[in-house]
Amino acid sequence: MVEIYKTHTEALNNPIGIDAMNKISKALSNEIEIYRHCEYQSMIAAAVASQDKHFVIATVPTGSGKTWIQALVAKYFCSLGKKVTVTEPNEQLRLQTADKLIVVDFNIRVFSIDQFY
Repeated sequence: MVEIYKTHTEALNNPIGIDAMNKISKALSNEIEIYRHCEYQSMIAAAVASQDKHFVIATVPTGSGKTWIQALVAKYFCSLGKKVTVTEPNEQLRLQTADKLIVVDFNIRVFSIDQFY
């Protein structure tokens, strides 16, 4: 897993360290009963948040914890004073994601694609 992180961050000027994301993950784990700290989710979140782009797509298998990866990335940017918008493909996933992310930080907004059209 560390190799994947290194592959996706080695060319970046200022990547977010795995330790920094682990700290956020462990804090969320202590605050939110339904969240468990997971090393691989922290590494993926650190790699995604490190990208020098305004738009990043990360694909991981069903059941791998995508919502919590989103939560870690969002919490990182909220800790920098930024507002975060998460977009889901449909209303059902928007509601499911919003239920989890609202307990992470109130500055995270969740929309479905349908809301933009």
